[in-house]
Amino acid sequence: MPENSLFYRLRRILNPRQSLRAQAALAFGSLTILLAILISVLVERAAQADLQDSSGGKLAELAYYMADALNRDIFTRYKELELLSLSTPLASPDTPMASKQRVLASFQDIYPHYIWVGLADLSGQMLTSVGTRPGEEESVTTLDWFMKAMERPYAGDLYAELPNGEQAHFLTIAIPIRNEAGQPVGILGTYLDETWIGEIESTLLLPSQDRSNVHIIVLAEDGRYLFGTRPMPHESPCIEAAAAAQKGENSYLVGTWSDGTVYLTGYAQVVPDPTLNGPNWLILACQQAGEALTPVQQLQQRVLLVGSSLSLLFILLGWVVAGRITQPLSAIAQAANRLRQGESEATIPIYPHGDEVGVLSHSLHELVTSLAQRTTELGSAENELEEVNNTLEAIIQSVPLAIFLLDPEGVAHAWNPAAREMFGWHEEDMAASPNPIHVMQHEPDFRDLLHRALGGEVLTNVEKQHVRPDGTPMHVSIAMAPIHDAQGQPTGAVTVLADVTERKQAETQLRDAHRTLAILMSNLPGMAYRRRPDDRHALTFVSEGCFDLTGYTREALLNNATVHYADLIYPDDRPAVFAEIERALAAKRPYQCTYRITTAAGHERWVWEQGEAVYGEDGTLQALEGFITDNTGQVMAQQELEQRVADRTRKLSVLNDVLRLTNTTDDLADILNGVIQRMLAATRGEIGYIHLLDSQNRVHLTAQEGLPLSVVEVVANLPIEPPNLASSWVVAHNAVLTVPQVRVDERTMHLAGIPEKLNAYVGVPLVAGSKVVGVLSLIGQTVAQFGGEEADLLLAVGRQIGNAVETARLRQQEGFLMVLQERNRLARDLHDSVTQSLYSVVLFAEAGRRKLATGEVEQASTYLERVNETGQQALKEMRLFIHKLRPLALQEEGLDRALEQRLKAVEGRSGIDHDLVVEGTLDLPPRMEEALYHISMEALNNSLKHARASKVTVRLAIDDAQVDMKISDDGRGFDVPETAVASDGIGLKSMRERVEAFGGTVTLQSTPGQGTMVHVCLPLHSDK
Repeated sequence: MPENSLFYRLRRILNPRQSLRAQAALAFGSLTILLAILISVLVERAAQADLQDSSGGKLAELAYYMADALNRDIFTRYKELELLSLSTPLASPDTPMASKQRVLASFQDIYPHYIWVGLADLSGQMLTSVGTRPGEEESVTTLDWFMKAMERPYAGDLYAELPNGEQAHFLTIAIPIRNEAGQPVGILGTYLDETWIGEIESTLLLPSQDRSNVHIIVLAEDGRYLFGTRPMPHESPCIEAAAAAQKGENSYLVGTWSDGTVYLTGYAQVVPDPTLNGPNWLILACQQAGEALTPVQQLQQRVLLVGSSLSLLFILLGWVVAGRITQPLSAIAQAANRLRQGESEATIPIYPHGDEVGVLSHSLHELVTSLAQRTTELGSAENELEEVNNTLEAIIQSVPLAIFLLDPEGVAHAWNPAAREMFGWHEEDMAASPNPIHVMQHEPDFRDLLHRALGGEVLTNVEKQHVRPDGTPMHVSIAMAPIHDAQGQPTGAVTVLADVTERKQAETQLRDAHRTLAILMSNLPGMAYRRRPDDRHALTFVSEGCFDLTGYTREALLNNATVHYADLIYPDDRPAVFAEIERALAAKRPYQCTYRITTAAGHERWVWEQGEAVYGEDGTLQALEGFITDNTGQVMAQQELEQRVADRTRKLSVLNDVLRLTNTTDDLADILNGVIQRMLAATRGEIGYIHLLDSQNRVHLTAQEGLPLSVVEVVANLPIEPPNLASSWVVAHNAVLTVPQVRVDERTMHLAGIPEKLNAYVGVPLVAGSKVVGVLSLIGQTVAQFGGEEADLLLAVGRQIGNAVETARLRQQEGFLMVLQERNRLARDLHDSVTQSLYSVVLFAEAGRRKLATGEVEQASTYLERVNETGQQALKEMRLFIHKLRPLALQEEGLDRALEQRLKAVEGRSGIDHDLVVEGTLDLPPRMEEALYHISMEALNNSLKHARASKVTVRLAIDDAQVDMKISDDGRGFDVPETAVASDGIGLKSMRERVEAFGGTVTLQSTPGQGTMVHVCLPLHSDK
């Protein structure tokens, strides 16, 4: 084959034995492959350790979050039971068992996870229950949940053997029931079945397994398997993790299971709320080590792939570089071949190298050219070399990379300005010995890199941390390559450093931000979202919390794949929600709204949403971002609070009405009748009556409403001994009596004459202090009318009416005692003064008569003078007694102050608005003041008793001729002529007599529904 043929030339070029170019390319490629293999091994070792620690830490975090989620779920169940324990029917001993069972049944209907709910007394005997409980014994005294709940609320595990021989696991929660005084009266216990555990697996455990094939295992405190995404073998391989979790630790460990598989296992303990007694469950998060370290293997494969690609690149690069290196030899060989073939014009090219190529070119050139040509060509070659060096120097000085030239000892002999700027060195520092570069080069890692480079290894992208002179850290990427002499011996190394501090900081911040965001999103008590601002608001992003909130997965909600979130909003709430969003967008403000949604399970749930709009740089609306969380508990608590406030307000209103009634009038009959009417309206009862207790231990019917006449005759007068009738029973026991069926209970059979539709009776003691003074009885259709808040209301009213009855009796006794005392005082004073004076008059008169009979006129005249003096003294004393009989307030303060005291003490305390207007100077004779005072008292008393007024006005006008007094109210009024003729009950006769005594007039003006006015006019100057 000819040597100048194309195939021959290609074979020589590609044959490493015959081509220097092929040898160089092969060397470049081999070094690159070895470097890639070495880097992959180093990266695998470092990354494997880091990834194992990172994965183990995530498993430990996952176990902690699962433990926290289980603890919050158990605490939520406890709060549900605590809310049930506050129910009045459960705590009240008077509530029938049927009512208590209905309360338990309603609770089980609302929370179906409770397969059994029961109420036991303090001795451990079951009172009532709903559902099926393993073990049908009546006593629960020996069960852990009963014994521990006696001290405080309890939550724990229960293992029971089922009829088929299998053993089932239940979560038991028990809480003490307390009465109004805070004393325990029973224990409320519940069993949560496997359905609740299945819900925990589906909402907490399985999503974690689906995301990363992580198995979550829940153990009891003693290490017994409860539930999880992977069943435990008979011989637990996680005994070390379980023991660490029992100590309250939260970490991870690496271990080999019984099947020979290596697992990473994170562990944590469920720490219950301080108010609960248990359970201390153990949480294990397990993942195969092979799956956890898969990214390391993938990274190694990528490094090998990149190394192989770089090896091909470096082979091509070596081929090009070797071609440029061997080009002079090829040219020399071609010129020599042309000279051998006889071409006289052929010249040997001269190359300015000090190696074999240069020697060869010079030797051959000396054979064909003269010494002058050789000198000229050498000068030209030097100029070209200087130009190349200048170009290279300019590049080195201007490149933003630190470049060092090191000798085999690691001493820097040259560096560029970028090196000084990168490390913060000054020129005078570089002149010192040893310079800062030399100090850095003596670091162990750097010396190892230099040793490898001098051994022929080309190093690239080696990252290392360095500390600047000012103490700030700096990350650099190092590339190092050896420098060889003509004999191929290493004479040093060229080192290139790039400052990657900002990139490393950005990577660290980005990694921390991703980890923080992932943890935040996975633990939000709700869901974060991003949705399009169109009419349908399709979700483009939603966090994992959407499943707990709605029951739908992220895939089902994103882009309306399965369900549109707007369709979950209640139709009644949807317009208000969209309207609020539109208003917020128009005002460019965040929006907030509370509304109801329907979950995937069909349950109603209240949620609270807050979000705002996201705008582009051009101001256009891009998306809506926000957060939605479960608000059901707060809304339900608010509704329950509003209902309690309404009930309490109604109760206080009735009590206030009763209190006002007792303060408005002193007539006990009016008070009792008014109380019956108000209590029937408040409880929706139809019959009411009141018995009062007398001193002979009998109760008398005092007031009634709606009671048939036949029954009135029966209950008019009843003994309290024996207590076999309803009213006598209430008095004897000082307790509320509730009878659901009056025609069945022996104590109420005497009420059989009431209408057939009325069945329920309640009797409430009227109590003054600790003394029972009577009984309030109400009859309605059902006993529910008198339970709950109504029962408390009845007791409060009973105490109020009892005090009113006792007050009326005390007032009656006080009035009698005051009259008796006044009589005794008058009798004593009259005896001590007036009687003695009158007796003296009688004696003097008798003596005078005798003297006149004997003709002793002068002596008789003396006795008559004594009679006159003694009579005048007796008259003065009588006037003094009359003055003393005037009202005390009138005597001490005057008419205006006495009227003012009366209005404040009576009308003011009764809640009636009142005014006293005095025009002119009030300087009246005492008798006229007393008459006006008694007239005003009579008018005010009539208004208070009969008018039912809300405002009373007393006006006094005095001038030189007369005094004018008007007493008016805005009460219900009456027909004046009919009343004046038919009755004197309003005191018209007494008023008229007092006015006529002074020659005055009294006028009564009244119209039904428009109030009443009493007008009195008395002349100041009169003969009477």
